[in-house]
Amino acid sequence: MKFTIFTPTYNRAHTLERLYESLEKQTMVDFEWLIVDDGSIDSTEKYIREIQSKSSFKIRYIYQDNLGKQAAYNAGIVNTESDFFMCVDSDDQLKSECLEDLDKTWCLLDDSEKKYCAGIVFLDCDLEGNLIGTKLPPIKFSNMYDLYHKHSVIGDKGILFQTTILKNYKFPIAVGESFVTEAVLYNRISQTYNFYCLNSILEIRDYQVDGLSSKYEQLVLENPFSNSIYFNELNFHEKKISKRIQNDAVSIKLKLLGKAPILGIYRSSLNKKYFILGFGLGGLMYAKEKVNRVFRGFSSGEVNDT
Repeated sequence: MKFTIFTPTYNRAHTLERLYESLEKQTMVDFEWLIVDDGSIDSTEKYIREIQSKSSFKIRYIYQDNLGKQAAYNAGIVNTESDFFMCVDSDDQLKSECLEDLDKTWCLLDDSEKKYCAGIVFLDCDLEGNLIGTKLPPIKFSNMYDLYHKHSVIGDKGILFQTTILKNYKFPIAVGESFVTEAVLYNRISQTYNFYCLNSILEIRDYQVDGLSSKYEQLVLENPFSNSIYFNELNFHEKKISKRIQNDAVSIKLKLLGKAPILGIYRSSLNKKYFILGFGLGGLMYAKEKVNRVFRGFSSGEVNDT
């Protein structure tokens, strides 16, 4: 099998049909659809069982308890058997030529380029066909960190991974938490590998009102330990002292919100040389968030200072 289209889903039976129909229209047929159901209580399983019997391609369905998208993503990585892996959310869809274009693009690379290329990054559009964010820079290869922090790329992009490389990585998820930004995985891969930059729109996104993108900041605060890892690890890439201190400060704020011991925070910091400065700024951020929580509690009629 050449491609695995992976979809983590939770109570999205009403949007899966659109994605399924876009997969049926693919001009390349050497792929499977791997669905990890993160504890849905709607008719998701019933719908998948119905289309499995009539689909022109292989559909695999895995059910797990509600552990969050990144836990489902980790399960998808473990259960992938193909050469390439691509995550397509349950409310999105692929253009009919998507897989064929990705296959042709990959075949143009020579073996030396493929060795240090984790995959292909490409463009997305919304339901009206409008480009999401910006185009990719006019370069052949870049790691994901540099795309967003050096080349000022904006907006979600589609990503195709070499499965053999992706299997060396997983999302870090703290005990009792269920969300961490996807960028933490991309940045880890960026320490070693680049991606081929393809300025073609191959994916169509539809952001849901109750989706993860709409409540990102809230989810970061509700899952402080997992997301503190992301901000801490930004300093593997960052060279500017001011940015390193800022990254460390946000990581420290989140760890303080999670009631981590100060000595443990210091030991895990990648910015020990300027830790005092980072801790001072992070402490102020932490205090501000605690005050904000008190005011939010008053406005909602509940005071919760935990």
